[in-house]
Amino acid sequence: RSQYQLFSEKIEMDDVIQGKLGDCYFLSSVANLCKFPGLIQKLFKTKSTNKDGYYEIVLFIDGKPQIVIVDEYLPVEKRTKRPVYAQSKGNEIWVMLLEKAWAKVNGGYANIISGLPCEAMEFLTGIGSLIFDLENLDNEDVEDYKYEIIKNVQLSDKDNCLITCSTTSDSAIQRVGLVEGHAYTLISFHKIETIQGKRVYLFRIRNPWSQGEWTGDWSDKSKLWDSKAKSQVDFTNKDEGIFFM
Repeated sequence: RSQYQLFSEKIEMDDVIQGKLGDCYFLSSVANLCKFPGLIQKLFKTKSTNKDGYYEIVLFIDGKPQIVIVDEYLPVEKRTKRPVYAQSKGNEIWVMLLEKAWAKVNGGYANIISGLPCEAMEFLTGIGSLIFDLENLDNEDVEDYKYEIIKNVQLSDKDNCLITCSTTSDSAIQRVGLVEGHAYTLISFHKIETIQGKRVYLFRIRNPWSQGEWTGDWSDKSKLWDSKAKSQVDFTNKDEGIFFM
């Protein structure tokens, strides 16, 4: 127990890494809450590791805050002793315990494979969601609808709302670095200008795998980036699962 902690230093998105369980929808929502660490801390009635391995976690079930009790026994790989499912970059266990609480209220880890980010967000915050669905729109409708999405994401980001996004089950998107049927955290919205004076709207997005990124326009290695554009955002050229679209 002395080798790990519930929380260690700051709560950050990088703390949330998906393991060998298809619950990206849940972990992308958890990563979203990390933008406001107090929201994560409020979920934990138990504030530190303890000799009994006993933890009380608050989830909003049917819209009401309820305490879910979990222990610190976690599935690990036999050889490495690393957690099989949700993981953290350091010696913290809060991410794994939160995933375990989510599994408990759903009847086991097998029952939290695949889901909608909006459902997870409601369990984590007790607040409803607004959903934009592009999957069944015609190409012309998408062109018109995208400006509505840009406006809503811009206003929501300004109001410190929590935003996620996800891909459809289309294998073609793998050619541009995305994962089909996968949920992502939408970190922030940016309106920038290039040296040529072109105005561009960008979404900053995180893959809960902590790796694997979009490779199209405005990706890390895109030639569209110039010095002026880079200076207006937190641009980094490394495969940490964070990218711009």
